Amino acid sequence: MRQQGTLKLAERTLRWFMIWLWLLLLSGAGPPAWAAEPAKPLDTQPVESQPTQTRHGEAKPAEPKPAPPHVVLVAYEDEYEAARTLQDFARLLRQCYGCQTTLLVGQPEKDLPGLEVVEQADGLVLYVRRKALPAEQMKHIRRYLEAGKPLVALRTSSHAFVLRPGSPPTTKQQWPEFDKEVLGGNYHGHTGKQFPPPEIWVAPEAAEHPILAGVEPKTWRSGGSLYLVSPIDPKATVLVWGQTGPHKEPVAWVRTYRGGRVFYTSLGHPDDFDHSPQFVRLLVQAVFWAMDRTPPSAKCP
Repeated sequence: MRQQGTLKLAERTLRWFMIWLWLLLLSGAGPPAWAAEPAKPLDTQPVESQPTQTRHGEAKPAEPKPAPPHVVLVAYEDEYEAARTLQDFARLLRQCYGCQTTLLVGQPEKDLPGLEVVEQADGLVLYVRRKALPAEQMKHIRRYLEAGKPLVALRTSSHAFVLRPGSPPTTKQQWPEFDKEVLGGNYHGHTGKQFPPPEIWVAPEAAEHPILAGVEPKTWRSGGSLYLVSPIDPKATVLVWGQTGPHKEPVAWVRTYRGGRVFYTSLGHPDDFDHSPQFVRLLVQAVFWAMDRTPPSAKCP
């Protein structure tokens, strides 16, 4: 009985609702706003699909490899066979370490034609001795360094762009502050032949520096005289020392210039290239360190 009463109540409620709705439509008022409002469409923005592996386990396409670093090497001196040793070093960088290289060799009549390529380089290796350059050429060196790009400088590059006192006047440009401003050095001569070839050793306090990784043995002798460079920039980090007789000097260090990494070494005598594999390894790793890259495993024995 109670269930039947509930059903009757529901029927009456539904009947009254239908009557009310019919009267409302006859009056012209239309349905209430909540009844007339169309339903809002669902958000149909596409969802970015996530890559999935196929059922057959097919490998995804490999990402393109980065372009090989472009290293420009500049040789312009007439005492240490830089044109030959840098040519060999450039070949090593290409064949064993996957670099793209450009070697510029100075010419007395034209100095360094093609130097504009430096401004597109990823790294610069400099081996220059007491040269003044035409303004059009010097601007490329300056712009490259002022942009905070990496530099590796060898031996006579400490006096790369300053002529000897008493040299004939020239309209070409010099950069006598290059050693102090860019390299952080203080070249003021060398020990000469009155002392034996210097002993070279890795600075123990810098042994963990990436440039020194795998440099063995950690002591050797250089075929060139020891450069007198102290004191150097106190913010520089000395990596390698040298000594002959009473003279002890830093022979390799790192610093920054305009935010770019700089490596300098007073090594670079032909004997260093030809008979000291630890020097060559040091130089390779300095090039990659300056470019803020990890040296790849050498493809050559």
